[in-house]
Amino acid sequence: MTSPQLPPFTCSTDSKVASLLFDLKISIGISTYQAGKIILLSANEKGQLIQLPRNFKKPMGIAIHEKKEKIAIATSNQILVFKNVPQLNNGYKGEIPTHYDAMYVPRTQHITGPADIHDLSFLHHDLVAVNTLFSCIVKLTSDYNFEPIWMPDFIDRLEPEDRCHLNGMATEKNEIKYVSAFNNGNTAQSWRKNIKESGIIIKYNTKEIVHTGLAMPHSPRIHDHSLYFLQSANGSVCLSNPKNSTYEEIYKSKSFVRGMSFYKDYVFIGLSKLRESSSTFAHLAKEGFANHAGILILNCKTGEYIGTIEYLNSVEEIFDVCILEHTIKPNILNLEKEESYMAMETPFGAWWAVNK
Repeated sequence: MTSPQLPPFTCSTDSKVASLLFDLKISIGISTYQAGKIILLSANEKGQLIQLPRNFKKPMGIAIHEKKEKIAIATSNQILVFKNVPQLNNGYKGEIPTHYDAMYVPRTQHITGPADIHDLSFLHHDLVAVNTLFSCIVKLTSDYNFEPIWMPDFIDRLEPEDRCHLNGMATEKNEIKYVSAFNNGNTAQSWRKNIKESGIIIKYNTKEIVHTGLAMPHSPRIHDHSLYFLQSANGSVCLSNPKNSTYEEIYKSKSFVRGMSFYKDYVFIGLSKLRESSSTFAHLAKEGFANHAGILILNCKTGEYIGTIEYLNSVEEIFDVCILEHTIKPNILNLEKEESYMAMETPFGAWWAVNK
């Protein structure tokens, strides 16, 4: 007897995780470039997970504006910025009242070209990004595809060669503090040679390398004035002491970890499967790795395991994880949705247009 086919994006978890999301009044956003989706996850009062998948072409980095009203998403060749327009929660598809409590609609597009944009961040009024192909940090403007504003000392010129696989960026108080890379090489894709032991963390303002010998570092983040980062190739969640270039593992996962976001005492971490066909993942020892994708939840103060949301199909790789605060039923309209072009906002109000 064959088992029934599962619906797309089926995931499993326990009631403890769903209750946590509902009690915290948060939703989780993940980007999965493998599935071509941004997925918003939340929970209802019955302890059930709710998902909203939206199509995007190779989505990777996600940025949340400090005022929580905007989201930016890096895709294969552009960065899209969305704004939450609460007035549009009512009347979506003619529903009055609607059950959404956030409505993110498209606002701007920045055409970057195929620059392999990884992490993103809003800094004051600027949107900055890690440009992995050109090994630099860039600012988005209307004059260029991107404007380089920072390179590591060991990169001697701008070239589309992915020399060190610059990928992550930690910000605090509208300033970039730390950047992660797979090595300090200065030739095309030099980072592929010793991928499990050449990773680095760089202090942004001094360009000093504060950590070396890391196993594919990703997702440096600052929480409560402390620097955390992931070592994807060994599954570890790390707390840095950059003053003496040491760090401690606060949790050791048996999965490929990438994408991390904090809320209060909790940290939410993306888990990805290992692709056997990938030239990058082929360097990793698969023994002992749990080959599943999902979200790991920890207490960041104690390292205590809280729970996991595990995908049973559809999702195999996660790049980024974000938290939408004070939101338990968000909606986001991609450019494929007809409603994206029917949502209208001015300084004086917002309306849904009526098809004639």
